Amino acid sequence: MNKTLFSCILVTFTHTLQQSHAACTVRSDGPCFYTLACSAPATFRPAFDCNDIDPYITLHIKQSSGHNITANHFISEFDSFVRILSAIGNNWHYLQNNAFSNFKNVLYMDLSENHIKMLGAAFRGLEQMDSLNLSRNHIETIKPGVLQVSHNRSRLYMLDLSYNLLMHLSGEAFVNMNNLRSLYLQGNKLKTLGDHFFVKLKHLNYLNLCCSNMGTLRMTFKYLPSLKELNLSYNRLKKIDLSKVMSLETIDLSHNDFEEMYFEDFKGLPIIKVDLSFNKLKELNVEDSVVGSNASRPLVKLYLHNNNIEYIDESFFNIFSYIAILNLSYNNIVEFKADTFRYVNVLKILIVSNNRRLRLADDISKELPHTFTIGKFPPSQIQNQVFT
Repeated sequence: MNKTLFSCILVTFTHTLQQSHAACTVRSDGPCFYTLACSAPATFRPAFDCNDIDPYITLHIKQSSGHNITANHFISEFDSFVRILSAIGNNWHYLQNNAFSNFKNVLYMDLSENHIKMLGAAFRGLEQMDSLNLSRNHIETIKPGVLQVSHNRSRLYMLDLSYNLLMHLSGEAFVNMNNLRSLYLQGNKLKTLGDHFFVKLKHLNYLNLCCSNMGTLRMTFKYLPSLKELNLSYNRLKKIDLSKVMSLETIDLSHNDFEEMYFEDFKGLPIIKVDLSFNKLKELNVEDSVVGSNASRPLVKLYLHNNNIEYIDESFFNIFSYIAILNLSYNNIVEFKADTFRYVNVLKILIVSNNRRLRLADDISKELPHTFTIGKFPPSQIQNQVFT
C-alpha cells in the first residue's frame, strides 16, 4: 500500500477515534469562533487555528446523564475558552461547589430544563459571567451565597430563576449582585416576599413575578429606585402600593382580582404603559385633590379590557391626557359623559367593542376627530345600519 495513502488513513482513523471518545462535534463559525456539541465531558482539544489569539467557543452539553455534577465533569483543555455554555435538558440533580470553576471566562450560561434540585456554590469564580439561566428546574431553596460568583462586585446583570419550586427567598440569596438588571422569578410558589429582599438590588430595571399565585403583596418596592418594568400578571392580587416606585414605566397587572385601582398612586411616576385587563374593575376615577392639581401624567397605553367597568369619571382623562392607546372592550359601559375626552389630544386608538349597550354620542365623536375607534356601535346597531 502507498505509504502516503496509509498515513492519511491512519490520521483519519485516529481523528475519528478521538472525536468518538470525546463524544463531541465541532463546527467552525468563522475565524476563531467554534461551536461544540457534547453529550459527555470533552477530553480532547480540537485543532483551533487562531493565530495566537484565544478561540471563542460556544459549548452545548446535551443528554448528559450525571446526577451529581462536579468540576471533574467538565475537564478538558478548552474550558477556559468557553464564552457561552448551554446545557439544556440534561438529567442533573445536584450542582456541587465549584462545579463550573473550569469555565472561568464564560459570559452566558443556560442551565434551564434540567432536573436540578439543589445548588452548591457552583458558580464561584465566574467573574466574567453576565447572564445565568436556571429556569424550569426543581429548585426549592437557594442558600445564602450560593449564587455568589465573586467576593467583590459581580458582573451578573440577568438572572432567571423562573418556573422552579421556590417558596421563600431571603435577601442573602443575592450577595454581591449590585449589578443585576433583570430578575425573573415567575412561575414559582413564593408566599412571602418583603421589601428587605430587594435592599441590595438598587440597579434592578426589570422584575417578573408573574404566575406566582400571590394573593397579597407585602412590599412597596421602595428599595428599587431603578425599576422600570414590573410584571405581576396572573396572580390573585387585590391591592398594590406603587407610590414609591419612582422610576416605573411599565406595569402588567392583568389577570388578577383587582376590584378597584387607586390611580392616584401614579401621581409623579413616569409610567407609560399599564395593563389591568382581565380583572374585576367597576369604575375609573381619581380623587378630587389630584384633579385639582391639573397635572397631566405621561400615561400613553392603558389596557382595561375584560373588566366590569360601568362608570368612568369625566375628570379621569383630564389627568391622563397623553393616552394614545385605550382599550375598554369587553366591559359594561353604557355611555361616556360629555367632555370625557375633552383634554385628550393624542388618542390614536380607542377600542370599545363588546360593550353591549354602548353607543358613542355625537359630541364624544367630535371630541376625538383623529381617533381610530373600534366598536363605535354595538353589533345590533351595526346590523340595523347595514340593512337600512
